Amino acid sequence: MVNGEEGKPWSGEPSLRKESLQWRGWFSAPIDGYEGEVAPWHADLQWTVPHDVVPTTLYVDVRDGRGGFDFAELRFVADGSDR
Repeated sequence: MVNGEEGKPWSGEPSLRKESLQWRGWFSAPIDGYEGEVAPWHADLQWTVPHDVVPTTLYVDVRDGRGGFDFAELRFVADGSDR
């Protein structure tokens, strides 16, 4: 924030800053076309979805340039299958 009132947090105008995130992902089972171990922290996450889809979990780690980090699990299932 810039031009804020003294002693008043979050007053003034926001200043534009650039933030970038790094992330890595891996699956609970081998996936054709995805090699997550080649470049551990990267932005490209592409793979080929097979015709015989089985329930699969994608695990994702994310970090930023300020020491922040988080983790997520994304579950992929075929339509009509057990979740």
